Amino acid sequence: MIQYPYTNCDCYGILFTSRKKLKRGKQPKASSYTDKDAADRLLLHKLRPPICHVLQPYVQSAIQRLDYEGSFIYDEILDEERFQAQVRGLMDQIMRDGALGEAPAACHAGTVKDLLAVMLLEEIIECRRRRRSRVSQEVVTNCSKL
Repeated sequence: MIQYPYTNCDCYGILFTSRKKLKRGKQPKASSYTDKDAADRLLLHKLRPPICHVLQPYVQSAIQRLDYEGSFIYDEILDEERFQAQVRGLMDQIMRDGALGEAPAACHAGTVKDLLAVMLLEEIIECRRRRRSRVSQEVVTNCSKL
């Protein structure tokens, strides 16, 4: 059993089981982002722990600054140093603003930073998915004009 620092469950077993079930059933088809997808995402985000709701505005602000043509978040391979610099910058801003109340203990600060990194990665994945969807729709539109 693989143990991870933030959980005491067998995460590999869960992933392996899920993969088996997916192979036996129908494979999900790639689809464009719909209103139902957006509603699902919003509903599931409400189930996050309270600390995520505190961190989300900072993550959204960073994504808005980074979502432009040629941004490193759209590079085929994400630059880890630039990503970690963004996470450190966000963490510094959160600490300056006092968004977490008193400064978290050293052991909790690492956990908050890891959570912040995961949330930022999730938003980067979402930006990439939206961009790919938009580009593929433009290609279809341009091809239909020919």
